[in-house]
Formats: sequence, structure tokens, C-alpha cells
Amino acid sequence: MYEFRSVSLKFKKVIFSDFSYSFNDHGMYFISGPSGCGKSTLIKILYFNHYKYSGNIFFNKENISEFDISAIEKIRRSEERRVGKECRSRWS
Repeated sequence: MYEFRSVSLKFKKVIFSDFSYSFNDHGMYFISGPSGCGKSTLIKILYFNHYKYSGNIFFNKENISEFDISAIEKIRRSEERRVGKECRSRWS
């Protein structure tokens, strides 16, 4: 599970401002919006690409800012397998 708590992110403009949301395991989510609104940035954050944001992001109740690179790589591999398996079972 991913949880965003009061996350704000700004590049040239504000991408997120005080964004809070929980993405539950095994949920299917549809993310839409106009160009430049932060859809790809949200996915990159979920994949542990670190941007300078304020607020807190949790993966399985642990703050991702405290993960070291080996933990991140392990989670990425695990999540890729889980998502791939789930997609195959849903679309087969």
C-alpha cells in the first residue's frame, strides 16, 4: 500500500499541493488529467524515483525517505512481479 500525506511538489509550477491519498494493494486505479498535471510524476514517485517533495510518502507503512538503495531495488523487483502476475490473471 502507498500512502501520500500532505505531499507537495513543485518544478516550474506546482505539481501537487497538499496531496493526500492511499492506494491500496490489489486496487486498480485510473489516473487522468491534462498534459503537465503530474500523472507521470505520480507514477515515478510510486516507483521510488526521488524528487524533492515535502510531506510524507509511505510504502507498507514505512516512510520511503528512510529506504536505502538496496531496499528500494528489492521492493521494485517484488512489485514488478506482483503487478505483472496480477495483470496476467486479470486480463487472461
